[in-house]
Amino acid sequence: MSRCYISNRTSEISYVFPLYIYPNKHKEDIFATTEREYNIAPELIDKLSKLWPQFQPEQLFYYVYAILHSNQYRERFAQYLRMDFPCIPFTDDYELFSQLAGYGKELADIHLLKSPRLSPPIARFQGSGSNDLVEFIKYDEDACTVQINADKHFEGITPELWNYHIGGYQVLHKYLKDRKGKSLTDPIHYCRMVTAIALTINLQDRIDQIIGRVIQ
Repeated sequence: MSRCYISNRTSEISYVFPLYIYPNKHKEDIFATTEREYNIAPELIDKLSKLWPQFQPEQLFYYVYAILHSNQYRERFAQYLRMDFPCIPFTDDYELFSQLAGYGKELADIHLLKSPRLSPPIARFQGSGSNDLVEFIKYDEDACTVQINADKHFEGITPELWNYHIGGYQVLHKYLKDRKGKSLTDPIHYCRMVTAIALTINLQDRIDQIIGRVIQ
């Protein structure tokens, strides 16, 4: 059965690959586990643990997260990514594996907006008065500002950040567009989003500096 986790107006099939599997609290099974389990084949965990005694299963998740955020990887395998699940290149170099996993962990924390690096945010919400209504969206490339009404604007948003896309969407524009005609309940959240994108771009560049050693 197909399920869509994006919109109730489409019939796409989406897939979820969680890191952990949790016990079903509503299922009466005396043999069921009461602890969460890794959603990773036990044979793979065993193999990597023997190869690298310091290996932790979470590292594999974050390693994959880093690979999938590499612009070089996406460009090189663009044709295949449009047709099938991604194939993840691997390395037998633990130092390289660990470095990429570290970048993946940083990215995940940033995207969940729980990284301490998001504070203070690089963008600022400026203006006078109490009007936080998104009446219009006007980006000024020279001033690096986004005006939302006659009194309020965000500043510190470079063209690179403003034009950043995820899944075909211009993130910072879409967020405001979806709230047009409404007041922003938490403008600082938007400032943290801007910071998250800046940090993401930086980490993607750092991943691309070493990804060539994996996808030779």
